[in-house]
Amino acid sequence: MKVPTQLTWIDHYKSETSHFLRIAQLYEQKMIDYYVKEQRVSGIRGMKIMSATPQDSGAVSFKVMMTLADETTMERVSQQIRDLLKYKSEDVAAKTQVLPSTNIQILPVYIPVQKQESNTVVRDVVIGSVAVLIVLFVLLAFIIKRRDREETTKVVHVQGMDTVKVVPTDNKAFEKTEY
Repeated sequence: MKVPTQLTWIDHYKSETSHFLRIAQLYEQKMIDYYVKEQRVSGIRGMKIMSATPQDSGAVSFKVMMTLADETTMERVSQQIRDLLKYKSEDVAAKTQVLPSTNIQILPVYIPVQKQESNTVVRDVVIGSVAVLIVLFVLLAFIIKRRDREETTKVVHVQGMDTVKVVPTDNKAFEKTEY
């Protein structure tokens, strides 16, 4: 929104000098205190003075950006601010230093916001990958254990001896026997 003030213009307000930053912070705080905290204009999440320009009268006009809550509309916030300027103009002027006789211009500015991929997505991918690896290791261990159990006992017939059972992991069957 474009906000005319009672502040007298000086050239230091042209750029982001320390003079501009100090006065911008002061006016931001005044507007937040009045519009959001005192008058409870619903839907305003924040206000930031972006720049200052001189008016024909020699006063300062601020360009103010507002962030709005998702559940509100620009029209709703605009109407609440216009109502305050119309019905409580002296109060607005005293507490915010905004000129009561002038109309604040509120224009929509849509800035596309790119949502950052949150850490929860990365965390979920890592947890999923670890879970899959654990399942694979458990499955592999189960298969190896079962394979060891299922190895069959081999029967070997040696001439002149009784039947000998040979278990592949059992070396006792290969010991020397007397004939």
